[in-house]
Amino acid sequence: MLTVNGLKSYLKIPKLCNQSILKVQLFFVENYSFYLGNKISSDGCVLLAQGMNSNESITMLNVMNQGPFGEACMDAWLDTFNVNISLIDLKWRVSSRKSFALNAAITRNRSIQRLRSSGKDWTSLLPDSLKKNTTPPEKIQDEQPPPEQDDTVSSPPEKEEDNTNE
Repeated sequence: MLTVNGLKSYLKIPKLCNQSILKVQLFFVENYSFYLGNKISSDGCVLLAQGMNSNESITMLNVMNQGPFGEACMDAWLDTFNVNISLIDLKWRVSSRKSFALNAAITRNRSIQRLRSSGKDWTSLLPDSLKKNTTPPEKIQDEQPPPEQDDTVSSPPEKEEDNTNE
C-alpha cells in the first residue's frame, strides 16, 4: 500500500504543497502505468488481480511486456471481474482460451460505465455476485405493494344427491 510518505519519497517531494501537488495529480492520473517497465510474473499478476477486488478507482491497468501469465492468473482476473466493475481497460498480452471471457468482462464494465454516466439503468449488466440489493432507489419508490389477497379458502360446490333409485 502506498502511503503519503511513500508517495512523497517516490516522487521526490519533501513536503506536499500547492506547487508540488501537480506531480501528485499526474501520478494519480497516470497510475495505470505504475507497473510498466517492471518484471511482474504470473504470481505477481495474481496479486494485482486480488488487489483490484476492492478497488473502485483504477480504471486502466497496463502490464504489457510482463509475464508470461499462466492459467491461475487468468482465473484470478476472472474472479476479480466478478466483483470489480470499475476496471475498463487491461493492457497485456494473453494467449489463453479464457481471453474471450476476460474481454467480455471488460466490455461489460465499459457498458456499465457508459450507462452510469448517461444516467441510465445499468444494474442488469452487473455480474451475478453483485446483483444482490441493487435495485436503484427510483425503482424502489415507484414499486407498489402487491394487492392484498383474500385469506378465505373457497371449497368446490357440493354435489346434489341423486335420489332416482328410490
